Amino acid sequence: MVGTWAKRLAFPTLGLVFMLILIHYSGTIGIVFGSEYQVYSDALLILIPWILLGVVNNFLGIQIMTNIGEQAWYSKAFTVSALVSIAISFMFSGIYSYRAIAAALVLGETSLTLLLIYRLRTVFLAKKEGYKI
Repeated sequence: MVGTWAKRLAFPTLGLVFMLILIHYSGTIGIVFGSEYQVYSDALLILIPWILLGVVNNFLGIQIMTNIGEQAWYSKAFTVSALVSIAISFMFSGIYSYRAIAAALVLGETSLTLLLIYRLRTVFLAKKEGYKI
């Protein structure tokens, strides 16, 4: 099941990643929004993992955790990851400007991914051993 899901996700995700890279390097941001915004297009490169992690987190959180009755844990993990993003944004945006905010989104999404994987692993190992969580 996961293999099929991964195959369906791979090509659109790669297409989106390549499209973002093309937009960054082609100057499309400057053409569409004005040349003063072209300097900010490197935020797209920072945000590429965020897009992929967002899809993975949706699959893990909404599709799996909600269906196995772990929606309360998912909600808590989501809140923690949001707080991580906000904290990193506040701490580093003064130094690294918009890049810090883009990186904070990626790090928040990464923390959510790690939390979800940890919880799912714990739940499935406990189920395999016959324990009730």
